[in-house]
Amino acid sequence: MKNKILIFLTLVVLFTATSVFAVTFTDLPEEHWAFEYITDLTEKEVVNGYPDGTFNPEGTISRGEFLKLVIAASMPKDIPIVIMPSALDHWAGQYLHLAITYGVVSPSAITLENIDLPITRREMAAMITKADVRMRGVPKNTEKSITFTDFGKFDASELDVLTHAISQEYLNGYPDGSFGPDNEMTRAEAATVVYRYTNIEK
Repeated sequence: MKNKILIFLTLVVLFTATSVFAVTFTDLPEEHWAFEYITDLTEKEVVNGYPDGTFNPEGTISRGEFLKLVIAASMPKDIPIVIMPSALDHWAGQYLHLAITYGVVSPSAITLENIDLPITRREMAAMITKADVRMRGVPKNTEKSITFTDFGKFDASELDVLTHAISQEYLNGYPDGSFGPDNEMTRAEAATVVYRYTNIEK
């Protein structure tokens, strides 16, 4: 009996240690403002770091990387994404295939020429809104009034998806009242957006 208890306790310690150390990045101290969000998404296997043990929270995030986060956060965990057909000869090709299938992006929106370029905030708002509505079945929310100082930089279709993203609190504006649609976002900021996407109650 004592041996069984000892084995059980040993397994508990091992699994606990594994879950703790699995989300440790050498460049992400607990004091970092996005530590909770990145840790949560890592535990859910939505985000991951680099082979050298870093996360690079202040680095920019590409279209392909953000697309992977959104699709991974939207699909059931038992769906084997890695064996899906690929839309491009690229590591994110399977995620792009699913995004096109569900109408999250148009077939011509992401190409080999731009998939590794930094994603903009306007593209991020469109991508996460369409995934929310078309993959998770969340009714589009357009009740919130958009009052950003750079309001004129959006066309009607962009305002439609932006309003949903803002209403759901996935993205916010800046303290100066602008949204900065063409600004790039860091990996930590993108993780925060996806964290809200996966954790805000519907």
